[in-house]
Amino acid sequence: MKEIGLDELKKIQMDVMASVHRFCIKYNLRYSLACGSMLGAARHKGYIPWDDDIDIYLLREDYNKMIHLFPDLWEGRYKFCTLERNSKWHAPFGKVCDTRTILVEGKHVFGINIDVFPIDKVPEDEAEWRKYDIYRRKCFNLLSRRLLEISFSRTSGQPLGKFLAGTAVRLFLHMFPLHFCLKRFQKVAMKYDKTDSGRVFECAQGIFQKHSFPKVLFDNRIMMPFEDREFMCFADYDSYLTNGFGNWRKLPPKEKQVSHHDFKAWWKDEAK
Repeated sequence: MKEIGLDELKKIQMDVMASVHRFCIKYNLRYSLACGSMLGAARHKGYIPWDDDIDIYLLREDYNKMIHLFPDLWEGRYKFCTLERNSKWHAPFGKVCDTRTILVEGKHVFGINIDVFPIDKVPEDEAEWRKYDIYRRKCFNLLSRRLLEISFSRTSGQPLGKFLAGTAVRLFLHMFPLHFCLKRFQKVAMKYDKTDSGRVFECAQGIFQKHSFPKVLFDNRIMMPFEDREFMCFADYDSYLTNGFGNWRKLPPKEKQVSHHDFKAWWKDEAK
């Protein structure tokens, strides 16, 4: 198989994103670039120079519509991988993958992709929100431990008690199938979706934003340049990015200008 370099990988991601954009426009699904991708659009008019992925948000109702509407192969090559469509899926969010490619990240294998995060309603009351967010983060932490392989190797300097406790937790969590754990966490994420709350959050992961944000952001979106294309972003991207990054216009120190991903990608033989 022919290995895919970073520049070619980004070009394939851009094609995936352009296809998802066309799909969302066709079916009136409200999406926005998210996380580092929105920061890249606002500050760099494309990828953050040291970034290597694309993230988008969809309101849970539109995320569910996308699950039901997305064909097995969109435009002949793109597959939407989610917990609802694949019982062996490993995350509480989805990925749209290019089926002509293979991408290996840790123990997971799929195609070159973009991340699709569902956005859920959360309490408007500040005290109730904080209580819920603490509970949700604890649940996410447990899920993260379930995703880890069981290791009986103690790291240098790790206290024995902490090592034993962590190993015991992972052993207990591995008694339950991953799909069961993911579905349980999904219920936590969707707890307030049937309310009329005007506040939302990335409950399916939620390690980026510091606080919930107004649902109305999805009703006021604009097209913004991203490399040689344009994609949807919140018109009020400043408040969103400030919530996540603080002074988002300022570049981080050089030592933090690194990718958070470790993967390799190849073309499938038949795709040559």
